[in-house]
Amino acid sequence: MKRVKVLIVLFACMAVMGVWLALALLTDALGLLAALLNAAAKLLNDTGIAVQRAAIDLANTARGWLRWAVR
Repeated sequence: MKRVKVLIVLFACMAVMGVWLALALLTDALGLLAALLNAAAKLLNDTGIAVQRAAIDLANTARGWLRWAVR
């Protein structure tokens, strides 16, 4: 009977360790996902800044052409 109890305790410990391992792998995967999303957000932010600068340059060009046309 004592061996059965020891086996039950060992099985429970293995189950807990398996859950910890699964949580560690899940945390690692979520960390990787967060890194990818962070990289995508940075890329989108850089793209937004580039589009904003292009719009400013286009507005300045249009203003210059308008001034030239009015002269």
